[in-house]
Amino acid sequence: QLEARLEDLRHERIRLARSLRRLGEAFASNLDRDALLQIVVQTAVDTLGAEGGRAVLHDGAGGAPEIAAVVGDPAVAPEAVAQAERMTSERVSMIAIEHEDQYAMAYPLEAADGATGARPVIGLVVVWRRGRAFTANERELFEYLASQAAVSVENVGRHEVVAREAITDPLTGLPNRRRFDQRLQHEVDRVRSLGASNAVVMLDIDDFKQVNDTHGHR
Repeated sequence: QLEARLEDLRHERIRLARSLRRLGEAFASNLDRDALLQIVVQTAVDTLGAEGGRAVLHDGAGGAPEIAAVVGDPAVAPEAVAQAERMTSERVSMIAIEHEDQYAMAYPLEAADGATGARPVIGLVVVWRRGRAFTANERELFEYLASQAAVSVENVGRHEVVAREAITDPLTGLPNRRRFDQRLQHEVDRVRSLGASNAVVMLDIDDFKQVNDTHGHR
C-alpha cells in the first residue's frame, strides 16, 4: 500500500510540474485565445485524470460551433459530452453528466460585454471519461480551471477590441493614420526584400465635406 501511495504521489508531482509549465506557456502565449484555451483544456484533462476535453466557441450568428482546442477523442463518451454541452448552453451554469458509464463536465464561457448575470454564452469547456464518475473535489477543481479560461477569453476579447480601436477611426470605421503607418512600413519592408520599389498615390477630393453632410461620414 505504501509503494502504491508513493507511486500515486510521483504521478501527482508530474501532473503538477506539467501544470506549472503550462501556466508559464499561458503567460508567454501573448493573448492568443486558442493557445490559452488549449493550455487550459490540457491542464484540466491531466489534473482531473480525464480521457479528453475540448473548448467550443460560438460565433453568435447561428453558425456552426468552432472547436478552439481539443485533447483526446469525444467519441469515448459521446452521449455524456453532447448532453453536457447542450445543457450548459441552455442553463448558463456548470453541468456534470452521468450517462451509463460515460461522465462529462462542462462550464460556460461568457461574453465580455453585457450586464452581469445576463451576458451571452460564447462557448464552453468540457471534459470527459468513462468508467469513473468525477468526484466533488474534481468538480470544484474543474470549475476553478474553467472559470480561469472564461476570464482569459474575456481578457483576450477586450484586448482585441482595444487593438482594433487603436487602428480604426471611430467616426467612419475606416483605418486611421496609425494603421496607414503600419501598412506602409509593411509594404516598404516587403518590397525591400524583393528589390522592388513603392509608389504612393494621394487624392484630395474637392468639397468632400458636402458628401459627409449629405450622406453621413460612413
